[in-house]
Amino acid sequence: MEIANAVMLAPHFDDVALSLGSLLGSAIDPKSCRLITVHSTTDWVSPTDERSRSYASSLRAAEDVSFAKSLKLSLTHLGMEDFPLRTGMMPTEAFERGRDHDHEENIADALLSCDIRAEVI
Repeated sequence: MEIANAVMLAPHFDDVALSLGSLLGSAIDPKSCRLITVHSTTDWVSPTDERSRSYASSLRAAEDVSFAKSLKLSLTHLGMEDFPLRTGMMPTEAFERGRDHDHEENIADALLSCDIRAEVI
């Protein structure tokens, strides 16, 4: 099975690489597939690394770029902040907080600006 005209929407850096990487490596038509990473501003890296926002974001973005290049995927970073940066809360508190309708609307608006033309699979 070859996957063509697909948009892979990753909430965070490396989500697509870790969940679909082996499938994508053998089943995509890279000329027509696109990876969009929503939350591409972060401070999450290895505990032994410097944990500044700019350092972490650039390090994780470089990993995302490397993955996309290895599969010849088109890549877009939406630049949205991770939950802890947006809210000052820990990820474990997200479920207690409930839905973030304003953030959902911001994501939808950003995706509309990407001019996505793809098949739903």
